[in-house]
Amino acid sequence: MAVHRPDSGEALAGIVAECVEARRPMAIRGAGTTDIVIDAETVIDIAAHRGIVDYDPEELIVAARSGTPLAEIEALLASRQQMLAFDPVDPKAISGGAPGGATIGGIVASGNAGPRRVSAGAARDHLLGFTAISGRGEPFKAGGRVVKNVTGFDLAKLFAGSWGTLGVLDTVTLRVVPAPRFEATLIVPCDCVEAGRIMAAGLRHAAAVSCAAWSDGRALFRIDGFRPSVDARFDQLARMVGRPAERADGDGSKRLWNAVRTVEAIPATAALWRVGLPTTRGAAFAEAMAGEGFRVLIDWGGARVWLGGADDGDAGAEMVHQRAATSGGQARLVRASPAVRARAAPPPPDAVTAMLHRRLREAFDPHGLFNPGLDPWER
Repeated sequence: MAVHRPDSGEALAGIVAECVEARRPMAIRGAGTTDIVIDAETVIDIAAHRGIVDYDPEELIVAARSGTPLAEIEALLASRQQMLAFDPVDPKAISGGAPGGATIGGIVASGNAGPRRVSAGAARDHLLGFTAISGRGEPFKAGGRVVKNVTGFDLAKLFAGSWGTLGVLDTVTLRVVPAPRFEATLIVPCDCVEAGRIMAAGLRHAAAVSCAAWSDGRALFRIDGFRPSVDARFDQLARMVGRPAERADGDGSKRLWNAVRTVEAIPATAALWRVGLPTTRGAAFAEAMAGEGFRVLIDWGGARVWLGGADDGDAGAEMVHQRAATSGGQARLVRASPAVRARAAPPPPDAVTAMLHRRLREAFDPHGLFNPGLDPWER
């Protein structure tokens, strides 16, 4: 297997063009923080293709090469009291390893988003533009560096979450937001069904909750902004909940939400499932799966449920997929031993969905060379 480590956009385009001409399948790899194995003759490792190419704090944009570490971008933004609104997390922390090195290209390609997604949106909502190399070996550009950009089809929405199957990202331009000056978390002891009701009410409340989750028998609500505003909104939300509750401020609040982001409530030895659901069905689904012996964490106010189960057999794949589909959602196994992963293949999509996926990939990668065998819409 040949491994290429381009350190510039020109080198990246040249490698892709050579592989296209020779019809060699390519596995696209960032920092290798996500547990994905692609069977391909050539690996394109973008980790050396790094660096900030533009940062305009006044215009609230940052542009970087795809191999730039997320930590480097976050440190730069923090120096100006800014942040990425979609709250990305290093996937290695979720996969059971030590975090470090996740690339911004990998974050965008995977559609990575943390607890703030419920209020701030997903990675695709903050991707203003990008440059990439297509499956024809051709560099191309989409979007721009401003929020108001309505020229043509919104490819940014398409590429975020495509897992490198439509093209290799060269650079990405992201919108940034001011970081909150202060935060507090309302902690409400309750079961997951009651949490579903409380979270729905909390997200509708004028307190402007930025995150809502349930973990270890507690519903959590984050409120952030200027201290006087946070205090007033916190009190309003506490009165609405109308039951005994606790408060965590500042760093204590941040520690709670970092535990949610990295799914600390589920042991690192467990097989880990991520399930996307309609918000109103998350709590009921979580309760049902807890009754089947799974460890459960609810995020995004109910729209995302993490399940931890035994890392043997197929990790309960048939049950998880069936229950998720019945609840209007979709499940993906994100952490498991290789033997379990091999037995836990997702069910095939319906004929219409499969056709749309196939045509979309053919439009950008007509020879099927990028990350062969990977269906991003099942992740």
